[in-house]
Amino acid sequence: MSDKLVSICIPTYNGGRFIKETLESIKAQTYKNIEVIVTDDCSKDETLKICEAYDFVKIFHNEERQGLVGNWNRAVSKASGDYIKLIGQDDILAPESIEKQVKALESHPDATISIGDAKVINQKSEVLMTRSLSRTDKCFDGKKFALKALRSRNIYCEPANALYRKDAAQKAGPYNSEFVYVPDWDYGIELSLLGNVYYVADTIMSFRISNDSETSQLYKKKHRIMLEDTEKMFTKYKERLGLSVFREIMFKMAIRLRMYARLAYIKIKK
Repeated sequence: MSDKLVSICIPTYNGGRFIKETLESIKAQTYKNIEVIVTDDCSKDETLKICEAYDFVKIFHNEERQGLVGNWNRAVSKASGDYIKLIGQDDILAPESIEKQVKALESHPDATISIGDAKVINQKSEVLMTRSLSRTDKCFDGKKFALKALRSRNIYCEPANALYRKDAAQKAGPYNSEFVYVPDWDYGIELSLLGNVYYVADTIMSFRISNDSETSQLYKKKHRIMLEDTEKMFTKYKERLGLSVFREIMFKMAIRLRMYARLAYIKIKK
């Protein structure tokens, strides 16, 4: 087994309801060379008290609110590991997820990022659906994968599904604060353009749809900004990925339909 250090970064804001489940899932990892970083964005609940009960957690306090993307970047900036995983304060990692993803990246030095199957759960931790792209482990060409992601949906899933190399992250730069809704989608594409994508055909994490989730709040309250962000992302990558004007228009229409569908899904399944 590799001895590379993995940094698990958890940006928090009023995450007291589920943060213990998140930390327990990290504690249960079969891969042990892990550092856990929490950057708290001025929580007013018991988030910090819960985190302080775990002696393996490094806690950093923001003096003032940084917002979603700002807090993501602060968390990642504290990472000293060879690999980085950004995880939501209410998400859950499968016990062998870090071990499998580290093995995948160690075995495929041409890959900059590893993702895998992901479950979507509700506030009661009940599984609503499972997202899967492949029935077998597979290394995808990075540029082709980025194009597929841009023309369909965020196939990288949520941030916690990805484990990526720190050196690749340094080349990609920080998460783009110009995006309110799609910073993780955008970042996955950036990393894919720097190398290949290795897919682990097993459950990596569970993403929670809840009233406490900042991403769920974005879906319900800021969908117009989300659509603008998505179109901005197309503009950013259309030349690098060789998109024609026609394909760009068609891709944008498809994304709009999927986004409205997910808004409806969240309202029904929350």
